[in-house]
Parts: sequence; structure tokens; C-alpha cells
Amino acid sequence: MLIGINNLDQRYSSIEMPGLFVMTVPTFSFAKSILLKTVIDNPYTKTALISFEERSGLFDVPTEINKKLFDIYSTGNLLLSFVYMKSSKHLFSEIKQDMGKKLFASIDLVLIDIEQNVFSRTTDDELATILSSWQSWLIRHKKTCVWVVHSDITSNFIRNRLLNINNIFNGLANIECDSTEIKYEVLFWRSHSSIQSNVLLNLQFDEINHAISANENVKLTLKNPLTFLLPENNNVLLAKPKDNSQEIFPCEWNIFYSLDELENEVVDNISSTIIIYIDSSTNINYIASRVLKLRKIGGAQLKIIIREMEQCLRNIEEKFIINVGANLIIPYGVDLLRFITIVYAMQGSYFIRNIPNKIEDICHINLNGCGKSYLPLTDFVKQAIYLVDYAKQMKINSSLFKLTFNRAIPVEEIAALIKINHNGDIFSFTENNLYLFLFQCEQSEITTILSQLILLPTQDLFFEQKTFSYFGEIIDEIKSIATDKQEQNKHGDYKQWQAVINTSEVKKKIARKPPISSPLTLKIN
Repeated sequence: MLIGINNLDQRYSSIEMPGLFVMTVPTFSFAKSILLKTVIDNPYTKTALISFEERSGLFDVPTEINKKLFDIYSTGNLLLSFVYMKSSKHLFSEIKQDMGKKLFASIDLVLIDIEQNVFSRTTDDELATILSSWQSWLIRHKKTCVWVVHSDITSNFIRNRLLNINNIFNGLANIECDSTEIKYEVLFWRSHSSIQSNVLLNLQFDEINHAISANENVKLTLKNPLTFLLPENNNVLLAKPKDNSQEIFPCEWNIFYSLDELENEVVDNISSTIIIYIDSSTNINYIASRVLKLRKIGGAQLKIIIREMEQCLRNIEEKFIINVGANLIIPYGVDLLRFITIVYAMQGSYFIRNIPNKIEDICHINLNGCGKSYLPLTDFVKQAIYLVDYAKQMKINSSLFKLTFNRAIPVEEIAALIKINHNGDIFSFTENNLYLFLFQCEQSEITTILSQLILLPTQDLFFEQKTFSYFGEIIDEIKSIATDKQEQNKHGDYKQWQAVINTSEVKKKIARKPPISSPLTLKIN
């Protein structure tokens, strides 16, 4: 798709991918020439032309141009729409809503003539939200849109504002007039190879024939040479905790040991792929907030991958991280070669989901005050009832497990094998049973989650296992524990029992000392 300027280098005069492009021009005459010439140069592209001007103003052109436009219109490849609102808070959402109608289903290219004063009361954050929303919608529906913004001061007003948020739409071009010449500047322009450039050249404008052309006698001026941000060029950035293990990664990957260092690198490399390692000690809210910040810095071209170092994420946490801007979560258990293949398969992808303005806009369950690990039976009953009600309100499935002890194994050793990582997961003991409540546990996840929480197979430690997955049966079982005199906790004070659990691993090591080797004497005959 060629924009309406003749003699431009192919790299700066064509649009080859879906998404949003913005062009600023000094007057409506320039805007009209760009819009109409673009339609004429793309007669077989199904195009929608939306303008803030009256029909008579837009089509006040020579007869020859008018005839070409009419011929395209008569084939059904041109859809015309006129906007009569000069300024509206919901203007852009209303235009996008109209574009979602059946009439626009076959449209590939959308050209919109916009007056600068529409943006006069729009803050930078509001403008960024509008751009991001349009970009996501256009890419999702595989459509290309060009906003042609016109005003005598648009280069100082719109251009400067857009430069601050240039990572959330595809391209920006600027036409500016002074007393002697017309300058055309491509400040950045995204194509399939992610070219970034700062190009300046002279234009000539024939207002009578509505023709804009580049001066062939003037060579292109590159303020900065073209920069190619190719996915294969050292742009995989990995953030992980610093430990003694020497993991093997491809030599072109860059490893960072803090998210602050990674964030600084992303500012200059917004098309990179970043990988963030997490484990059971990771604060999910913190990681989600950093993911959202990185997404806002890098925009849609940035690829964000979360890599589990151990099985630690539940389904609800995965959705939370994805909703704030992560592209992909790679679960624990994926071997290194498969992991590297997945990373390279992400190259060239584009993030098209909407992201929240702030982390609080995403509904996430905060269980920081709900505790985890062992609770005395009375406290366990109260906390489990509270968590069941909370899960019911949030429409989340929980599970309660009743595991009958194998008397051949001391309870202290069983306690040492239980590893609780998530707030909201609690357990307690009675004389005969271990009760384990998992706040968020789908039936399909039961086997996997139990293998994460109990370090040996449950069939080796317990005679019997019962699972309660429905809200009603969980509450009934919990109440039966509280009322059954024979099921009362007989393991003493909470602090004393907690100390037993915490030190049981040490006791096992003392009780099971490794065998001492006997001296060996060799005799040579």
C-alpha cells in the first residue's frame, strides 16, 4: 500500500503490515492530497475513508481525480464516512465501534483525516491508551489504519507528544513547512524487519493538482543511519537469580541478575525477547507489576516469557501474569533444548492483547493474610471455612484432602515431607489423619499438585486418601472435624508442634547417620 507521495523511496512510502500509522501535516490541503492519492494508488484495496471535513471540501478536486475516485467507489472498494463531532472524549472509541460493524468486515485499509483540536484536551496517558487500543484492535483484525492529523502547529504539538509513546504503534511521519521548503521526516517506521530510522528529505506540493512529490534532485539525509533490530541479533535477555549452578545457554543470550538491569536494557532494545525466572519464593504481585512496566516500556514488539524454576504457579496466577502483559509461561519440566526452541519460536510475534493501566485494574486474589503451612486444628477449621467462602465468591475451585496415616511411619517424618509454597494452602493433623486444604486446585491438577507438596508418593505414606472438591462437601467435612471429639488435635501447643515440624528434617539426619566405612587392608602375596 503506497501513501500519496510520489518519488519516495519504497522503504518510506509503503505500508506492509497491519496496525496503526500516524502522519502529521500542516494543513487540510496536504491531508486531502495524501488521502485521495493513497486511495487512487491502491484501487484494488478495500479502503474506508473517514474525514472530519464536509464532503464538498474533501472532493473539491480536478475532474480527472474525481473520476478516478468515482470509478473506485463504483467497484465497491471505497467506503466513505464523515465525522461531524469536532471534539469528544469518546470519539475514537465510537469510530472504532463503528468499524466493528459488518460493513467494515472486508475493509483492509482505513484512512482517517483528524483535526488536531480533537487532541487538545487529551492527556498523554489518555492518548497512549487510545493508541494502544487501536493498535491491538487493528492487529487482531488484520487491518491497517493511517491517521492524518492536520493543523498549522501539529508538528510541535502532536509530533512531540507521539515521540514519547512511539513504541505502541507502527510508524510516525511528519510533513512540516517553513518559509523556503517543505520537509518530510520519517521519525521511525516499523516494517517486517523492524527498521528504525530518522530520515529527512524535501517535498514539492502542487495544491491545484493535489500532488505531493519528493524532489529527485535532493538526496536523502540520514540524521541517524538505519538501525535493524533483527530478532536473531543478540536480543534474548534473561533475568535469573544468581546461584552457583552453571546453566548452559546459547552464547548470544545476555544474562542479568536483576530486573532493574534488564529494564535498562529493554529501553534501548524494545523488540527483544526477555525471559524472567521465578520460583516458589517469588512474589507474584511484584513480578506482575514488573511485567506490566516492561510491557509499557517495550510495547507490542517486546516478547516477555516467564520460566518456572520449580513447579510454583497455579492456574489463577498464570492468568494474572498473562493478563498484565506476558506473552508466554514455560512450565517447570520443559527440558533445556525444548525451552530454547520455544524461545526462538517466539521471534517475530506481536503482543495484541490489551493491558491494564495499573496492576490494581486486574482482579487478583490477595492471600497474604491467609497464612500457609501448619495450623492447629481449631485454627485450621476456622481458616478453611473462611477460605471456602472466599473461593466461592471468586468462583475458584478448592480441594480438601483427608489422608489416613500409615502407623509404621512417624508423623514427624511425614511432616518433614510436606512443602507448602502458596498462601491459602494449609494443613493440620488429627490422631489418625492429615487434612490438607488447597485454596485453588482444579480436579485435573490434584495429582500434579500433591506431587509438588508431598515429596514422596502418598500411597507410600498413607493407607487411604479421600478428596473433597465441592464447596458443600468441603464445609460438611470441616464441620465434622470440629464436632467429632475423637478427631481433636492431640499434638499439643502450636509453637511446640511447629518446632517439631521445622526440626524434624534435622532429627532424621541425626537418627539416620550414614554408614562408616571399615578400614581396608590390601595384602600382596
